[in-house]
Amino acid sequence: EGMTIIVADGTYAPINSGNKSITIRSVNGAAKTIIDGGYRAATNRCVHAGGNDGQTNTVIRGFTMQNGCTIGFSSGKNGAGVAGGTLHNCIVRANHGGQAGGGVAHALMFECKISDNETENGGGGAYKAYLNNCQLLSNRCKNDGAGAFGGILNNCTIVSNRSELAGGGTCDAVQTNCVVRENVAMSHGGGAYGGSLYGCTITNNIAYQNGGGVRGSKVENCDISGNEAYIVGGGAYAAICYGSEIRGNKATSNGGGVFESQVINCELSDNEAGQHGGGACRGELQNCIIRGNRAREGNGGGVVNASSRNCTIYGNACAYYGGGTCGWPIDGVPGGTNFNCIVYANAGARDMDIDPRG
Repeated sequence: EGMTIIVADGTYAPINSGNKSITIRSVNGAAKTIIDGGYRAATNRCVHAGGNDGQTNTVIRGFTMQNGCTIGFSSGKNGAGVAGGTLHNCIVRANHGGQAGGGVAHALMFECKISDNETENGGGGAYKAYLNNCQLLSNRCKNDGAGAFGGILNNCTIVSNRSELAGGGTCDAVQTNCVVRENVAMSHGGGAYGGSLYGCTITNNIAYQNGGGVRGSKVENCDISGNEAYIVGGGAYAAICYGSEIRGNKATSNGGGVFESQVINCELSDNEAGQHGGGACRGELQNCIIRGNRAREGNGGGVVNASSRNCTIYGNACAYYGGGTCGWPIDGVPGGTNFNCIVYANAGARDMDIDPRG
């Protein structure tokens, strides 16, 4: 207990520290000191530092953990590369998980790179881990949260991860000052599904269904830009957004910026919907600026079928009714009210900024 083990360059077999209070440190860093699980010839986790309850007494510095594998669907199989422990300046790559956490599970990590891992369940890169200044790159999962499922992420980069279901970047994670970019979800939430994001950049993510940037997330002081949903909610779907900039997002159907979301003190600009609601469709908007949005083949260039209060709506355009705002029914449900809003300089086919049905 309390000792430090210094490890020379080389490739080593998997280890199990049993959550002992020890430090295992490489001499020359992760590039030259590797723990290899032997996948596909073997099915070994690279490092078992603690259990699934977040045991982090063992400290590991400067290693690469690769080719680990766990098979089966019990919670004891979480974390094919690493389970538990506290990791500094490590690389966790090319591990394959039968359960959750293809790369790591229940670990505390600082300045680590988690890449090219995969899992049959959720959390392709990380599962319920605490990540600080880490990179999650090109991880994959067959369930939710290709980059990370659950956990807390601070100052992390989550890029080019892919989920076969929801949460291309993350699922149900709490993120602060993170970059969530170029992730893909085959269903919902290209960047994030659920969870909370504070001061994050969420850009160029894709959802094959709804919520190109986020779905079902709480978003505060974030930049949500350049995301795309192949159905509705290019930037956000069923989200709560505070003080954020939502710009340049696209939806094939409705809600280029947001769909069915609560949006407060935000700016929605230059978003595009293939049909209705270039800026927003359904939901509630308060104290927002809605400008330069477009409904390419439908109604409500700025807003359609939503409640807008104390908003400024200008410079939007649509193909048919309500360049600025429109109460056109969506899926047979009428709606759309404006309270104390400023609406000007919008363009529709009939140059109308009101509900054409009264």
